[in-house]
Amino acid sequence: MKNISVFFILILLSCSIKNDFPENPTNINRIEVYKFMYMNDYPLPVNEKSFWQHREEHALLYIPISSIEKSFIYDVKNMKSDTQNSFNFLRYAFIVNVGNKKDTLYSDGSLKNWYSVNRNKKQYYYDKEGKVAGVLLHYPFFSNCW
Repeated sequence: MKNISVFFILILLSCSIKNDFPENPTNINRIEVYKFMYMNDYPLPVNEKSFWQHREEHALLYIPISSIEKSFIYDVKNMKSDTQNSFNFLRYAFIVNVGNKKDTLYSDGSLKNWYSVNRNKKQYYYDKEGKVAGVLLHYPFFSNCW
C-alpha cells in the first residue's frame, strides 16, 4: 500500500511540473542561437541545409529578448549590404521568436558578416563597426575558447 501511495504522489508531481512549462516554447519571446561546433571535418563548406542536418554539431543558447535585443533584427538588416565574398564559414544561426513571428539570421564566426534568406534568395549584411558583435561577445557562448 505504501508503494502505491508513493507511486501516486510521483505521478501527481510529474503532472503538476509538466503544467508549469508552456506547451509551445516557440511562442516565447527569445532568440535561439545555434552554434556549429565543427567537431567533424566536412568535404564541402557548411551551408544552411548541412547546418541543420548535423544537429550533433550544435550548441544552443537562449537569449531572452530585452530592450537591447528587441532591435536585433532591425540592427542587422539595416547594416550595409554586402556580397558573399566577405562571408567566412557559417558558424551561427539566430532564430528570433517574437510572438508568432520567426526570423532567422546566419552569421560567420566574426559576427560581422550576416545573411538572411527570403524566398530562397540570400541578402548579405556587413557590420563594419562591429556593434552587434560587441553586444553578443558579452555572452561567453560566442567565445572561440570552447
